[in-house]
Amino acid sequence: MDRGQTCDIVDTPPKDRRYWPAVKDFQEREEVVKWRDTQTGIYKVHEVQDRGRNKHGPSVVLKLEHENGPIVFVWAPSSLA
Repeated sequence: MDRGQTCDIVDTPPKDRRYWPAVKDFQEREEVVKWRDTQTGIYKVHEVQDRGRNKHGPSVVLKLEHENGPIVFVWAPSSLA
């Protein structure tokens, strides 16, 4: 009876080093502002991120695009979304 161990051999390809992002390729994190601190106007909602509950109830972070172009991230009550 042969009690030798057998093992599977897996060929993993080498890492692709043709493109490695530089530090300048990463964007800085966008600041999330309070809903009441946004300017009035027409916004398009691009994304809704559920952030659980806080002391005021359920909350979300909205990614909004203003009619003039800038994109902002705002904390908002879930009823707004």
